[in-house]
Amino acid sequence: MHVLLVNPYQETQPYLLPNLGLGHLASALMAAGHRVTYLDCLRDGVARGSWKAYLRRDPTIDVVGIQMFTYNWTTVKEMFERAKEVREDLVTICGGPHPNAMPVQTLRRIDALDYVVSGEGERAIVQLCDILSGASDASLDDVVNLVWHDGTKVRFNPKWYEPDLDALEPAAWDLMRPDTYPLLAHGILNRA
Repeated sequence: MHVLLVNPYQETQPYLLPNLGLGHLASALMAAGHRVTYLDCLRDGVARGSWKAYLRRDPTIDVVGIQMFTYNWTTVKEMFERAKEVREDLVTICGGPHPNAMPVQTLRRIDALDYVVSGEGERAIVQLCDILSGASDASLDDVVNLVWHDGTKVRFNPKWYEPDLDALEPAAWDLMRPDTYPLLAHGILNRA
């Protein structure tokens, strides 16, 4: 599957850094054989008016995953809605601090959202994409940390945490390329 991982556009942002969380998700997906595109909307100049055009440029995208904080709830909700306007068959996934704190409410309040990952996403997103692509015959019940619609019910799968963080793939620096980000006020960009 082709997965687009998105650090969403925002009206104000005090700094611009590679998104390590998305970088780790990208590495896990690529290690499992999925194709990944990383989009940092602020760095790449994708804003409210150009989001749909960005999606239309690449019809191979199967999944759109966006990180959400509480402060950007409205923006991310709008991005999912616009994504479904471009292609109804795009699979939409949300993760991050807000859906971790309020997973069921997040899924119920965003009609254009298909799945929420509540908790660590590296294993969950790979399991989900393997199922959606047909690479796995597991069921959605088997995807850890997944919150999803099962008919009219919302299902919340069991929580799982990686016991050995050193076992995770390093962030996909080749996608996030630090040299494409501006220097911070103190003059450096730290990759560690």
